[in-house]
Amino acid sequence: MVKLFEINRTAAFAWSNNNLPYLASGTIAGAIDLDFNSSSKLEIWDPFQISNNDDNQPVVSLNIDSKVYALDWSKPFDDYSLGLLAGALENGSVEFWNPLDLINNNTDVTNDANPNANQSIFSGKKHTSSVKSLKFNPIQTNLLASAGLKGEFFIWDSNKFGNPIVPGQPMNPIDEINSIDWNNNQSHILATAGNTGYTSIWDLKHKKEIIHLNYTSTNTNNNNTSIINNRANLSLVKWHPSISTKLITASDSDYLPVILSWDLRNTKEPLLVLNGHKKGILSIDWCKSDENLLLSSSKDNSSFLWNPITGERLVEYPSTTNWPFDVKFSPKNPDYFATASFDNKIVIQSLQDTTPASLNKSTDQKEDEFWSQISSNNTIQNPLTLINQAPKWYSIKNPTIVKFSDGGKLITIKNNLNNNSNSSTIKISNYNPYNSKLLENSIDLLKTSLSSNLPFEKLIQKLSTQSHNNSDYNLLAELINSNKKSLIKDHFKYTDQSEPTQILQDQPPQQSQNIEDSIVKDSDDFFSNFKRGSESKPTSQDDDSFFNKINDNLPYIPQGNFKIINPEESNDDQILKKAIILGNLESAVNILISQDKLNEAFLLAINSNSKSLLQRIKNEYFKKNSDSSLSRLLYNIDSKSKDSIDDLITNGDLSNWVDISLAVSTYVKDNAQYNTVMSELGDRLLSSKISDSFRDDAILCFLSSGSLDEISKIWLSEIESFEQEILETAGLTSDEIKSPSDAYFKSLNSFIAKVLTFRKYIDETYRINDELVVSIFLKFLKLLLDIGQVELTDKILSFLPNDSKDVKTEK
Repeated sequence: MVKLFEINRTAAFAWSNNNLPYLASGTIAGAIDLDFNSSSKLEIWDPFQISNNDDNQPVVSLNIDSKVYALDWSKPFDDYSLGLLAGALENGSVEFWNPLDLINNNTDVTNDANPNANQSIFSGKKHTSSVKSLKFNPIQTNLLASAGLKGEFFIWDSNKFGNPIVPGQPMNPIDEINSIDWNNNQSHILATAGNTGYTSIWDLKHKKEIIHLNYTSTNTNNNNTSIINNRANLSLVKWHPSISTKLITASDSDYLPVILSWDLRNTKEPLLVLNGHKKGILSIDWCKSDENLLLSSSKDNSSFLWNPITGERLVEYPSTTNWPFDVKFSPKNPDYFATASFDNKIVIQSLQDTTPASLNKSTDQKEDEFWSQISSNNTIQNPLTLINQAPKWYSIKNPTIVKFSDGGKLITIKNNLNNNSNSSTIKISNYNPYNSKLLENSIDLLKTSLSSNLPFEKLIQKLSTQSHNNSDYNLLAELINSNKKSLIKDHFKYTDQSEPTQILQDQPPQQSQNIEDSIVKDSDDFFSNFKRGSESKPTSQDDDSFFNKINDNLPYIPQGNFKIINPEESNDDQILKKAIILGNLESAVNILISQDKLNEAFLLAINSNSKSLLQRIKNEYFKKNSDSSLSRLLYNIDSKSKDSIDDLITNGDLSNWVDISLAVSTYVKDNAQYNTVMSELGDRLLSSKISDSFRDDAILCFLSSGSLDEISKIWLSEIESFEQEILETAGLTSDEIKSPSDAYFKSLNSFIAKVLTFRKYIDETYRINDELVVSIFLKFLKLLLDIGQVELTDKILSFLPNDSKDVKTEK
């Protein structure tokens, strides 16, 4: 027995009919939680998808109107692909839920004030008292039988919810029905049991009770002088999985806690009496997949596994600290069963005991160690196996069974059918679906991409021989030798040709030079020529050039008298000057704007130190020069806000994309904003395809922004073509590709290695987040696991996001 999952609830439960089933739980009636919480909840758990820890949460949790006595989950039928879930409620309701809808909606309703918290698809109100038991028909899945106090007993049809059918009148008055079960072969036959001491068999075709079962044990006292008759209270009933005339009943009487096997062709006495429990039996479940297995639990806190055909007790499971009131096999995967107890636990465990012998308790254990372990909540209690019996589903019928296993293992079970020993030979061998040369190179490539010891040049050289579009590695090399913001400038060797002398004198680029150097050079020439006298007198043109350069560097100094207010000027000009004199700069700016004198307005705004005034003049300037590309460029670099830069990224002509990117790197100082806008520019380049180099141009932008996910998506789109290229050249250049699966593996391997290499040099803490890229990683890691690369798989898995459900599942 291995405990797989533990739910901290005191609840009735039901399994779904899946190979990896869900488990529904409902707060049990008649019990109080440890925290004295009186709320009632229906929850659905996914025990085979979530690791076993205290943080486990249900996939569905919703408040319901009342506590629950029993739950049952039907097989899939009609529109209910996950079946129907039904609950027997303490308030007399029979509730029906569609579990698939609840799971898909990820329902979490915890507000008691919510009038629709129940979320059931139908609520049956026919019972006048508590409903104690219910069961879906295994053949006509749409039918549900419910029973409870006052002997009330109804049949519901989920195809046409409405008033239920009354099966008929009992032979004797019934006070309470605690257990109900349909025959597994005859859809119109069912059985009920309660507190009357007997079990009733009903025929719905004839709408009547047809058979009574009861049992009395006859014992003598110690002196053999008197006879003691003990009548068992047959409160539980289960039908045989395949034989319609056989069933099992159990007694909850402490004085006669027995399990009885019956054949209805002889109702005078049971076929077998199973003794073992010391107090009344609370629950039984007969395995539908193997009639040789029966689970039971009792008020003595014990749970047993029986062979009900031979009457042998097979296994005693660890005792609970309080009554285990419900025990059930998983219908589709009976290797697993669950036990619910009043110690606030539902424990899911396996039938098989895989506990190593070394963990069995030894008398050599030290005293302190013994008491410490026995007091610990984590003490492992192992089941006591009395008789080894393999379940029926493990019975070997084929001469040979072959199964693949994780780690690249192939398990072969060969049955020795030529003798009566019923023995088998088990062989475990390594399985490799790919060419060994390919695997050697591929694993080496992955390890190289993860290596931190190899120099970058050698790393790139090695990776380039195994990859597609190797020029990408050259871009990575440029990034390492440069930095993100100067990558594009360095790549295109972008230079600034706007020297002052070239602009002022309109000289050709080769004559452009620093002005200080020009002054020194020209002055040397002047005085050199002056010393020679008349033989080499400098020309007047040289003199002008020299003094002009000196004057260009001198600050402006006004000269001569001037009149501030001229009566001959216009009235507006006079008002303007008076506003300036009095410091009323806002009025002055308004006049200048109306006169279209933006230069003068700019000067006043700068001197006013008013940001709002300066911004107003800027707006007027940009409106006036809206058709000017210079004006648009000035607008983008002026405010340097995301909105203004967005104009450059969104509307700038992509033939100038290098200039756009350099403007962004020059004026956007916030790293997060820089990464965002450069990534947007890369997306625009990628979608426009304006040139043959658009792919590499986009990768440059993504490299500059550190957007590894975006680069990965480009490579992802190229996997198929690379795979085809590998296949076409395989016979000519490679001895490692022998099949299409080899080509597929190599293309995926190359992609993964490339992503890991770029990740190492862009940002070693980066986690790959794009869902499509993550899915390709997981697909490849499964292939790695198949060939036994567990450690490498685990390392690469750590680079994927922890909050991804698929990644959690793979881990």
